[in-house]
Amino acid sequence: MAVSQRRVRLAGMIGNALEWYDFAIYGYFAATIGTHFFPDDSRAVSIIAAFGVFALGFVARPIGSIVFGNLGDRVGRRFVLVVSVLTMAVPTTLIGLLPTYAQIGIAAPIILIVLRLLQGLSVGGELSGSVTFMVEGAASRARGKAGSWAYFGLGAGFLLGSGAGSLVTGLLTADQVAEWGWRVPFLFGSVIAVCGYVIRRYGLKEGYQPSGTAVQWSKGPLRKALVDHRKQMIQGIGITAFSAGGFYMAFTYLTTYITVIVGDPAADALTVNTINIVLFAILTVVGGIAGDRFGFGRILLPITIAGFVLALPLFWLVDHTDPVLVFIGQFGFVLLLGPYGGLFATSIALLFPPAVRMSGFSVAYNISMAAFGGTAPVVASYLIHRTHGDLSPAYVLMVSAAISTATLIWAWRDLPKRAEAASA
Repeated sequence: MAVSQRRVRLAGMIGNALEWYDFAIYGYFAATIGTHFFPDDSRAVSIIAAFGVFALGFVARPIGSIVFGNLGDRVGRRFVLVVSVLTMAVPTTLIGLLPTYAQIGIAAPIILIVLRLLQGLSVGGELSGSVTFMVEGAASRARGKAGSWAYFGLGAGFLLGSGAGSLVTGLLTADQVAEWGWRVPFLFGSVIAVCGYVIRRYGLKEGYQPSGTAVQWSKGPLRKALVDHRKQMIQGIGITAFSAGGFYMAFTYLTTYITVIVGDPAADALTVNTINIVLFAILTVVGGIAGDRFGFGRILLPITIAGFVLALPLFWLVDHTDPVLVFIGQFGFVLLLGPYGGLFATSIALLFPPAVRMSGFSVAYNISMAAFGGTAPVVASYLIHRTHGDLSPAYVLMVSAAISTATLIWAWRDLPKRAEAASA
């Protein structure tokens, strides 16, 4: 692979890695963060408040998709990649330096909320920007593989964050972690950020972008995408549904499900989750390569159908205290979500013409992520409470799989043609 191509892939991956690195460490230290910034007599209330702030990032994502999508179509993809990594990096570093409630009072949680909202804005343009940049620069028969590296970055960032959290808690005492150790992983994020900025700012050439990418300010790429490409916007939302609901169910919610509902030890749940994250990252690239070879629709559609059929059996496997069965159950989700994650984003990007690609892709993707991804853990918890059925979260995945299946059938004629055409 040429050095320039390696730089392009690394530049695309690193922003998504930073995003999920932050995701992992915030979740890892949520209880400690809640104690420092949302003090309450009830520890549960503090934790809920900390996760509530985390969820606020989903509110900002659609706004970020509008801002960065427009910039990507009007100014250029590379500009968005540089700005988005800074918008994620600065808040991550500042959280590591932020005074606590005991030090500056109510200003502490307010600043924390503002920083998380800024990160949400960045996430709104990060994946769509990186996928678009890599796909447009790839050969027409290698676009699936090119776009898959962005999702590979998600797995890498999650693993790096989990490793950083484990390292800190392993080297320091519980009191040291609670007092200052939790800040170290956030500060380490600045190292990733500096590397990302340098690679994107100085390692990529503006000329790498295809001609005709920029749109004059008077044209309004977002408005054009909404008016002239409404079908593609709806298709993008529907295609994303399975990945959004599935990923947050299989990795974010499932660890809690295994420990709280099933009753397995937390250490076993985290071990199973970590191994499957590694396998997920590898399978994203496998999915991209398979899409290039056999056609996007021929890979994506069977996966969503299988997701609908296998959701209940896989949850049944997870609903056991035997760690081997738990691993097999989650690995079943990985076999579906890994290849799908490596291919669906490229599919959506190629639904749109270059002039409005980032606007249409960003908005469709983030609306679906907020609707199906952000709500999945909450809906799953509610279903268990309401129905008293431990397997009821499977219905959340079945709904998202059904939506994506119907959408892929609708978009079938577009997907193979768009994937093969040199439309960028």
